[in-house]
Formats: sequence, C-alpha cells, structure tokens
Amino acid sequence: MKSGEVRYLPYSQKSDVDQVINTGDTVNAQVTFEIKRKGIGHFGPADRANTQAFRMILDKPVVRGWHVHLEPGQSTGDYTQSGLSVRVFLTGGRLMTREKGAVAFSEKHMSQGDADVLAKGTFEVINGGMGLMDYNEYELR
Repeated sequence: MKSGEVRYLPYSQKSDVDQVINTGDTVNAQVTFEIKRKGIGHFGPADRANTQAFRMILDKPVVRGWHVHLEPGQSTGDYTQSGLSVRVFLTGGRLMTREKGAVAFSEKHMSQGDADVLAKGTFEVINGGMGLMDYNEYELR
C-alpha cells in the first residue's frame, strides 16, 4: 500500500483478514476505524459539493471521504454534515471551527495522527496556524 492511499473494506458483509505491506522506503502509518452499523440510509447524503475545499477521495455506499488542504488563514466555508464524521489529521496545526449560528470559534491544537469524531451540523473550519493543514474527513451515509 502506498502512502496517501485510502481503502474501504466491507467487513460488515463478510469476515476477512487484511494484510498491509509497506512497499516504500519510509514509515507507512495506518489509520483505521470500524463501522459497526450495517447498511446505508441511516444518515443523510454526505455531500460537500457546496465548498471547493473538499476533494473526494472515497465514495462507498456507507461512507464518503474527502481530503482537505488549507493554507494559513484559509477557510472551508460553511458545509453541512448530515451524519457522524471522523476527521484524521495528516499534518498538525491550529484548528479553528465554528458551528453555524455561533459567534466565536473554538480552537484546538492538532498533531499529525490526531482524530476527532464529529456530530452532525453545519460548520466552518479555518487553518489558524502559520503552516499548511491537511486532513481527511469521513462521513457515514
């Protein structure tokens, strides 16, 4: 498996064993999570079409994933999550988020490999740091 690749395996449909082999010369860190609920349609459409900050990297019946790259001070703009989401940080930095209707931003300092579980809602994310910020976000459908 090459660095930066994203995979989805439907373990809820059948039991299986997964083996990952590092085919490169650098450390290959793996981030995994399990979706225990079977089937689709428990949440909403999982759509980020209203903002250009999100680049789709995974489109499966039960989950969608996007890569977000933010320059210092750059915003995602408002976007809506209709289901539970997981945000996994590929680089660290100062994360500023605001839920729709809120006046103030909340702030977190994230490190590479950190993750957040997110509830549904409408949000804006800003890179409040001085360096680049990259993360992947996965939303249940």
